[in-house]
Amino acid sequence: MNNVDISDYWKLLRSDRNEGIIGLYDALWEELYLYAAKTVKDTETAMDIVQELFISLWEKRHTLPEVQQVKAYLYAALKNRILNALAASQTREHHLKAWQDIHRPGGVAALEGLLEKELYNAALAEVNQLPQRMKEVYTLAVLEDVPVREIARYMGISEQTVRNQANLAARRVRQSIKQGLLLIIFFH
Repeated sequence: MNNVDISDYWKLLRSDRNEGIIGLYDALWEELYLYAAKTVKDTETAMDIVQELFISLWEKRHTLPEVQQVKAYLYAALKNRILNALAASQTREHHLKAWQDIHRPGGVAALEGLLEKELYNAALAEVNQLPQRMKEVYTLAVLEDVPVREIARYMGISEQTVRNQANLAARRVRQSIKQGLLLIIFFH
């Protein structure tokens, strides 16, 4: 590490110096990647999680706290990202299975498929029209059921902002579904 301690790289990063992120990356990327790969058991996902961690560090370099144990801080941040990724993956798998169960031949979809599809499309269209940050909050909070505290920490915003954004997004989506339902009833 050329006589530079990891904590020195942290200080350089916090003072907006490229050497800080480069030094941290060079010193810790492989170690963090191996930990993530062992935990998620998927090398590509592990690589993505670690890369996103370093990107987030760079993006938040002006607001990073002073820490005594940089390595411990990075492991904790990595652990949170791994947990979020695993939760999102499990939630997606759960929703996919439920969707497949509903839509199997002879299932509920045989009777209600058109209505459900149109309402789903109306909700999806509304979610896609949300502002990016609100869409991200809604997806994490409502669709993936990530706790408010974790979303706030992950996105670098207050817990109340997460609640406000999720509630506003949910209100918009509900209104879109109501309008879609009225149109379906009117035209069918």
